[in-house]
Amino acid sequence: MVANMNYKRDVTNVRIILVIGPSGAGKSTALNALEDAGFSAVDNLPLSMIDQYIALEVETAKRRIVLAVDKRTTGFEKKVVEGLIKNLKLKFREECQIVYIHANPLR
Repeated sequence: MVANMNYKRDVTNVRIILVIGPSGAGKSTALNALEDAGFSAVDNLPLSMIDQYIALEVETAKRRIVLAVDKRTTGFEKKVVEGLIKNLKLKFREECQIVYIHANPLR
């Protein structure tokens, strides 16, 4: 489950982007582009570790974080993802964005 988010540093100006979508939709491409734009990026981090990862990034003064998850991510369950999104939105408000990427394969 998602842990309580308590940070020692101020979380103002921290921007979180959570990229969600099925495998093959382009999440890695989006992550790479955001990483090139200066975001700290990680793909398929177990959901139970996301809070700790964000806390570490905030503690080390990283202000722009992007995470990608899909159903292959350890701990991926609808209620867990909904709880994660709710907690991130409460903590970071408008600085937390959820991006859903979906692409149909070429035929």
